[in-house]
Amino acid sequence: MLTEPALKLIKADMPMVKVGIVLPMKEDKGVNINRPNQRLVKHADWVRHYIKDDELSASQLPPNVQTKKKPASKPNHW
Repeated sequence: MLTEPALKLIKADMPMVKVGIVLPMKEDKGVNINRPNQRLVKHADWVRHYIKDDELSASQLPPNVQTKKKPASKPNHW
């Protein structure tokens, strides 16, 4: 996995940078049924196991993104 060496280097070169990981976990009746990747978690300062619906919505690009040519449009099926 290439992510682990990248996180390790960030922490080594920039120890003042806080690294966080968001690892959405599947739940069954309120209990996580997956385990987070411990090789990644050990390099993180914080870990979240969920993404709220409003956070996910706020992180999406708008339907049309302006470019130097014509706008890039998000397909309707997204």
